[in-house]
Amino acid sequence: MPNIPLRSIDKIKQGYRSSPNILSVTDRPLPPIPKCTRNDKLFNDYPWFIDIEREESENLLRRYNIDGGFLVRKSKRAGICMPYTLTLYFNHRIFHLNIRLRSDQQFALGTEKLKEK
Repeated sequence: MPNIPLRSIDKIKQGYRSSPNILSVTDRPLPPIPKCTRNDKLFNDYPWFIDIEREESENLLRRYNIDGGFLVRKSKRAGICMPYTLTLYFNHRIFHLNIRLRSDQQFALGTEKLKEK
């Protein structure tokens, strides 16, 4: 690969800065805030939705000791766009999976994937 003379790099940088169509990172507006809301009333009538803390959910599922046992609870740490957590008991282990609210107001597990529909 040939070396590019430093003067060429400086000219490219100057052209980039002086271009009226390109905004620097500091001049760009911030992206809009996601419209995520938590509506706990959606799940209140379901037996698997329990308003308990993480540690309590683990103790409850261990006490029942049923593979595939689960509950959904409010998430305390994941933020407003991940309002709930699925706590699952499997093979004598506890798993906590974030439940996120997508932009189309549907729920999904975990973080958003590339090309997700």
